[in-house]
Amino acid sequence: MNARSIFSFLALLAAWALPLTAPAQQPWPSRAVRIIATSPPGGSVDFLARSLAEDFTKSFGEAFVVETRPGANGNIGVEIVVKAPADGHMLFVAPPGPFSINAHLMSFMPFNPATDVAPVAMLGVAPLLLVVHPSVPAKNLKELLAWLRGEGADAHYASQAVASTGYLAMELLKSLARVEATHVPYKGSAAQATTDLLAGRVAMSFVGRLEP
Repeated sequence: MNARSIFSFLALLAAWALPLTAPAQQPWPSRAVRIIATSPPGGSVDFLARSLAEDFTKSFGEAFVVETRPGANGNIGVEIVVKAPADGHMLFVAPPGPFSINAHLMSFMPFNPATDVAPVAMLGVAPLLLVVHPSVPAKNLKELLAWLRGEGADAHYASQAVASTGYLAMELLKSLARVEATHVPYKGSAAQATTDLLAGRVAMSFVGRLEP
């Protein structure tokens, strides 16, 4: 799996939500459809979910309602869908965490990403960009690494959460470059992490640039 795939944003629904037997012949949707956004409001996942809901409501003539259910790097929202009735009226939008990352970093998974859900569409990709606060005396990666070697754990970096792609990217950079920096997770909130970065409360962050 290449880096572009790893950082892709996926829209998924429960694997059994669109049965292939007789029930599939029934009109769909027959009532309002819930779309679970697994990250807090204001981020890429929330934006994609609300864009889908608006378009689907117009196309299908039924309401598609977005509900935000952040937490556990996406697991909480996915679990809600997995436990919902298998009638095709609940979908979710999530980043890669619940499907390719969490199982390797968390001791307990409330669902099996290989069997309990099935991908419907890839909505976009989000290449990661390493950004720093203007107060950091670095104009390129070489200078940033030199600064980090001098600062050590006194340098702080932001990410949406432990196990998020931004967290993994920074930890990989630290390992490869043999530098230190203290992680500040933001409970899934990219907006709050960005606010603190702009204010200088953290020095740097890997951020995604959404490409539909």
